[in-house]
Amino acid sequence: MWSLGKRKEETDSRNRESLPESIEAGWGIIVLKTMNLSNNPEKVEPWGLSRLLLRNPDTKLEVGVFKCSPGKSMDMHVHRGLNEIIYVIEGTVNLEDEVSAEKLQSDSAAVISKDVMHRAFNESAKECKCLYILYP
Repeated sequence: MWSLGKRKEETDSRNRESLPESIEAGWGIIVLKTMNLSNNPEKVEPWGLSRLLLRNPDTKLEVGVFKCSPGKSMDMHVHRGLNEIIYVIEGTVNLEDEVSAEKLQSDSAAVISKDVMHRAFNESAKECKCLYILYP
């Protein structure tokens, strides 16, 4: 993975030349050229709504938002080879893996390690809105 914040003199130009075309390397910031998803509509799911915001196939980075309706649950699922960060924008969401469960309030986050079976669900009376980030 390419790191953020290297000083200019630490950047190896040979490494920059070997980066995929969808990545633009500066001296300290990596800019991901992504699929154009700015007009990507929300997708209706059995548990609520989801919207993909950014996807870069070379880095396997994906960013999106999901809204989980009151009393609804995602099915248990796994992201093979990808970690996931879930940040709660509004409301409360419950996260569960095969051995534990956590309740997250607004302005809190959790990291789900790659290859861990998990689900998000909403036990509250209000919709929850979360940002998710998938990364290797």
